[in-house]
Amino acid sequence: MHNNSGNLLLAMNTDNFDYTREGDRVRAGDTAEMDIWEELDAFLVDQPEFSEMVNMGQAVLPELNNHMYSSSLDQEIQHFQTIEEKVKANKEESIEEEDAVVDHEDDGEAEMSQADTFANYKPSKSDVGLKHPDLVVETSSLASVEPPDVDYTLAFPPSVIADGKLSALQLEVVIYACQQHSRFLASDERAGFLIGDGVGVGKGRSAAGIIYENYLRGRKKALWFSVSSDLKYDAERDLRDIGAPDISVCLLSKVKYGNLNGESSGILDGVVFSTYSSLIRESRGNNESRINELVQWCGGEFFEGPVSLSNDVFI
Repeated sequence: MHNNSGNLLLAMNTDNFDYTREGDRVRAGDTAEMDIWEELDAFLVDQPEFSEMVNMGQAVLPELNNHMYSSSLDQEIQHFQTIEEKVKANKEESIEEEDAVVDHEDDGEAEMSQADTFANYKPSKSDVGLKHPDLVVETSSLASVEPPDVDYTLAFPPSVIADGKLSALQLEVVIYACQQHSRFLASDERAGFLIGDGVGVGKGRSAAGIIYENYLRGRKKALWFSVSSDLKYDAERDLRDIGAPDISVCLLSKVKYGNLNGESSGILDGVVFSTYSSLIRESRGNNESRINELVQWCGGEFFEGPVSLSNDVFI
């Protein structure tokens, strides 16, 4: 089948032959001399990886001597397939190694890119509260901007801070919001505050903290607007979780027209929760609009309580 000069010979019939080498020709026992190379070439026409198999032949087959030996077509094909399988296995292993190197390089580039784009966030001007339970990041460009100094002192009971009912990050939001609300614009209007935190940071709990802080300061009425009335239950949960369960949350759509400010059934304080669509509704009887009811409940232009416009603006 194979000689030590590296030539690969295959028997072209199913009979057993004893082959001996004579130059470039092979003699089969007492039969007539035949040129096996032409037959071999014809057989290998459809073998595109033949050259690789030949180069690997010495490594994958036993070393043979220049003696006479016998072989059959089935045996030759079996050996040939062995070579083919080993060539393919080596190629697959090489491809896997190359892919692993590429994946490792891609992971490294991704980590470097992420490190260049984002920075871990923690309050830099406020030292109140416990660490936020989850990792929070901000863009590197935003991290390069120094936040304003803190000049506001919270009125929260010590347990709110000590027990971590609001994290340091959420307390920072409350501090900056209340600090901003104490300022007036050039138009003589009170300044507002935008909460720009991403999903999962706890904007609802921060909003509840702002309402609670104002409640403790004597501003016991608040308005909370959202796109869905279902979020009213989230507002109740957030107020309860931060230690303010006594602040009631009333859903405006459940209050009959005229009862919001009624002497016997009116709502004295707490949060009135409403959807934006409810603001444009009017009573069929006296043409009283919901928004006019709310303005009257708040006390008109003298109202100083918080107004939350989800997502998530305070004015």
